Amino acid sequence: MMNQNQFLSSILFLDIETVPQYPSFEDCPDELKALWARKAEKLTPSRSSAGEQQPQPTATETDALQGDSSDPLTLRQAQGDAPLTLPDASTSSARRSPDPSSPSTLYPRAGIYAEFGKIICISVGYLVPDGTALHLRKKSFFGDDERVLLEEFAELLNKHFSKPDSRLCAHNGKEFDFPWLSRRMIINNIPLPAILDTAGRKPWEVNHLDTMEMWKFGDYKSYTPLNLLTYILGIPSPKDDIDGSQVYSVYYHLRDLPRIVQYCEKDVEALVKVFLRLKGVGVMIKC
Repeated sequence: MMNQNQFLSSILFLDIETVPQYPSFEDCPDELKALWARKAEKLTPSRSSAGEQQPQPTATETDALQGDSSDPLTLRQAQGDAPLTLPDASTSSARRSPDPSSPSTLYPRAGIYAEFGKIICISVGYLVPDGTALHLRKKSFFGDDERVLLEEFAELLNKHFSKPDSRLCAHNGKEFDFPWLSRRMIINNIPLPAILDTAGRKPWEVNHLDTMEMWKFGDYKSYTPLNLLTYILGIPSPKDDIDGSQVYSVYYHLRDLPRIVQYCEKDVEALVKVFLRLKGVGVMIKC
């Protein structure tokens, strides 16, 4: 039977950051434009047929867009840093009075869906016993070439997290991170590492941990974002600079990928601390 240190050392904690595949709707190939336009119709209740019930936003959609104004391209001021600025809206009549239900205006939401988005950063962390404390080692795979970073991440999983007792952990990972990684690997023709290849497995055979699910305690109606969980548990917030709703513009408009990587790594650090708190592990973490 595993002792506590062995159990904790078997877990790879992770977080991913995603954006739409193209900087704007206008940059998309025509066929992709048509496909996104059909998707956008389902995201806009006003465009539905009379009496047609529209699906409610998922937890991931709600969290990814938190703080946005009616224009999804508008950013809130980043806390603790200089204000984020975007190109002058006056340069485009469409930007002066955007249609909130148009495929173009809704396009930043494409980054939530694996079919329309891409991964730009995967940050991971794992715990190593260090005397009476645990040392958190972090690594990030990032860049504009999604295939390259996915191949590097797959290599890590195949080499170091392919044992029967290896585990992955993320916040809302079962709805977002794990499916996203698997789908984008398949799209990029990368063989799925065993730990992500869950098809045909029974639930107890899937070694995926999810701190949001752990916090639910069986209450499937509950959705608690990571920054709320860190606040109520007294853990420093990872959202002290940007949040998920701002990644699109920081990447495409400000072209500041290192800032996104830093944010992603902070999420991993917060994730680890939340997980240990939920498991009742009261040891010091060295980051």
